[in-house]
Amino acid sequence: MVHLELELSIVVLALNPCTVSMATSVPVIVPPLNLPCKQPLPRNHYRPVNERLIHEAYDQCLQNELEAGNNERFLMWARCLGHLIREAPDTAARTGVAEEINRCNGSRAQMDLLAEFYVNHLIRLFRQDKVRTPTRSTHSSRSSSSDEQ
Repeated sequence: MVHLELELSIVVLALNPCTVSMATSVPVIVPPLNLPCKQPLPRNHYRPVNERLIHEAYDQCLQNELEAGNNERFLMWARCLGHLIREAPDTAARTGVAEEINRCNGSRAQMDLLAEFYVNHLIRLFRQDKVRTPTRSTHSSRSSSSDEQ
């Protein structure tokens, strides 16, 4: 499932939420997800020479995680982006996410918007519904008008 989510991220990247200003963004109130919010990001193992874009983006995620302190929402946003980089199925997907992060130019507010965008428009698509599927009705459907005549 993670591979599908991250492959779809390349399609979603075209929408570039980092170009949206904070004043024009519409706040979305959503219940918390079971994201790896409690799991800190591991150290940056991407090489600054060969994987410069990815290294810089992941460093920004680590910096945002550090600046978030004990604020769980900001921790979730920073870790969401970091885990998107780490769990990408291939270099192209990892680079795509890194480019989006780097377009935020180190702005924590813009990176938080980007992470919120991914959570609300990509990750949430794959969240399993907690409601049970209704049982089949034994009641027959209404007859068509041609049957009534």
